[in-house]
Amino acid sequence: MFLNVFVAVLIVVAVAAGLWALQILRSTRRALSGVRAAARLAERLHERDMRACRARLQAVLDEHAVMGAADRVLDAALARHTTDPKPKKEGGSP
Repeated sequence: MFLNVFVAVLIVVAVAAGLWALQILRSTRRALSGVRAAARLAERLHERDMRACRARLQAVLDEHAVMGAADRVLDAALARHTTDPKPKKEGGSP
């Protein structure tokens, strides 16, 4: 009789320990799933931010290239139409 009670208590303790371990395993899996989801979200946000940064940088570089080309065109036009820095006096000798 005592042995049957002891075995029954051991079975109850083993089942309780198994259920407790199963509960811990499930909560750990949920936590790990949440961490993985947060990591995926952070990675996607980082990729989005990097694309936006590259686009802004490319826009600045494009603008810089356009301004450089306009500057060269203006310099060339001004070089063709420069005036003498020492203008000649009218009606007199130099």
